[in-house]
Amino acid sequence: MGFKYDGRGVQPTGGFSVIPDGRYVFRIVSRQDGASKAGDPQVKVFAQVAVGPYAGQTIHPHRVTFLPRDSNGAGIAVHFIKTLGEPWEGEYEVESGNWLGKLFAAFAKEDEYQGTKSTKLTTIMPLSDADKALLASAGIKLDGCRDSGFKVEVPVGEEVQDEIPF
Repeated sequence: MGFKYDGRGVQPTGGFSVIPDGRYVFRIVSRQDGASKAGDPQVKVFAQVAVGPYAGQTIHPHRVTFLPRDSNGAGIAVHFIKTLGEPWEGEYEVESGNWLGKLFAAFAKEDEYQGTKSTKLTTIMPLSDADKALLASAGIKLDGCRDSGFKVEVPVGEEVQDEIPF
């Protein structure tokens, strides 16, 4: 069902940055649980560049879709949560709230859809020793190491917001 809307004089806006193609360390700042168009469980991950010249830039949401285990691509979501150090083997409860503040590395690539540019994540990977050294040199303390998942230590008086950053 459609509806009428008068958009005269309204300028399109967005809260997401386009960053140059490359490898970055990202911090999960928010997430939104939902479902894909096909009805599969999906988490929209809102991430910011954690260190470097683009630190603090929030990229277009990365969607993590939990497909049925016999579907092509089902392992993509499993790889993502394993990279974060979350439970990933057997049957488990996905608690996306635990992802807040977690760090991961990824290749970012500029994408364009219907004239709008955004940054998409292509390859997700655990933090390397070089990433950990870069974070340490930037004064970011790593806490809660579980395999390859790390959580940022939030200074007293500050909170990681569990809402969409617009």
